Amino acid sequence: MLNPKGIRVVVRIACGQLGVALLIALAFLAFSGVWEMYSALIGGGIGAAASLLMGCWVFRSGVDAKARNMVRAFYFGEFIKLAVTVVMFILAIVWVRVSPLPLMSAYAASVLAYWLALASPRFTGNGNDR
Repeated sequence: MLNPKGIRVVVRIACGQLGVALLIALAFLAFSGVWEMYSALIGGGIGAAASLLMGCWVFRSGVDAKARNMVRAFYFGEFIKLAVTVVMFILAIVWVRVSPLPLMSAYAASVLAYWLALASPRFTGNGNDR
């Protein structure tokens, strides 16, 4: 049984990451070109997809999960996030042949958005949840 509130938070954060990646991609489109825009979208997508997978793994158990199980889920979720990120980067670099600067710029921005969203009560629902 999935934890619906946790999944909502995960989706909000992933959407925020995709929004930041889209802004970076549009900047690369304006100043560099279409190929750089695609590379930035792939980089931001890697960050968002990895966060989404990690969050869904962590919140797959209900709200009544034991603390030990939640900690174990977070550790394994981080492992999944790291493994998926590495595999997606390898595929992007070898198979798609992306431009490295836009790829890494958008990925770094999506990771920054992830950490800022975790610190924000607005994204995590710790504040005034409407």
